Amino acid sequence: MLGHHGPDRMTFHNSALARLVPDGNYRADDLARVEAALSDHQTLTFVRLPSGLYSASWARESRAATGYANVWVRDNIYVAFAHHVTGARHIATEVVEALIGFFTRDYHRFDDIISGAVDPQDVAIRPHVRFDGRPLCEIGEQRWAHAQNDALGYFLSLSSTLAASGALTPDANAVSVLTRLVRDFAAIRSWQDEDSGHWEEQRKVSASSIGTVVVGLEAFAALMRHSGEWRQACGPALGDLASSLAERPAGAQRTLPNECVQLASGKNRRYDAALLFLLFPQ
Repeated sequence: MLGHHGPDRMTFHNSALARLVPDGNYRADDLARVEAALSDHQTLTFVRLPSGLYSASWARESRAATGYANVWVRDNIYVAFAHHVTGARHIATEVVEALIGFFTRDYHRFDDIISGAVDPQDVAIRPHVRFDGRPLCEIGEQRWAHAQNDALGYFLSLSSTLAASGALTPDANAVSVLTRLVRDFAAIRSWQDEDSGHWEEQRKVSASSIGTVVVGLEAFAALMRHSGEWRQACGPALGDLASSLAERPAGAQRTLPNECVQLASGKNRRYDAALLFLLFPQ
């Protein structure tokens, strides 16, 4: 949409926007006009599904061909977090509540892993992180890289943050999902689990995923310490478990600043942009 030339110059490839800053030397009032134009054309508007979630893309022509009409847990948490920090906490809460609604239909996936009834190395049996956001259901028998601990870590983190603020109440569904998630992280030994991570690629032990899970566990543990209502609903032992799990990755995190120190081809990675997510939005 735009190019940048020097500290105070920018050029727009879109002719309508270019007319708003004809000389390329922009000031605060110029940027306000650009923002207003983008708002008028709904360029920066997130289109919600009836469920309250967001498709990866809402363009009609892309739905059938690409599958981007589906929702990703990670992407929805990013959008919810953006609303949260910009003052629209109610939208962030509605997104989290919709995700809780989906995960309540996935109880068996958590329970089977927690009980040891299934092998979590089979990614198809993991809690699904990509699904149909309209009826809140899984996408048939389609295979996907559902071992994405970072996505679930983000979900636990934002859910706990909203709960601590009083925006998310400890009803039966919320309590059941969050407590199952903490136990799931224990069952898969998340501090050393191979997952597909932020880029949904070959599974490996990634510092970016481990760190994201730690942030989620720390947020949940803090919630349990400071909210008697949530602690009573979940049980004090869950807070202790979350704290213990958050401390376990100390050895694994010595891989930092590397993303992955496994030597296998395709896994070893000294650098990775996913590590930036340990700085923000954490």
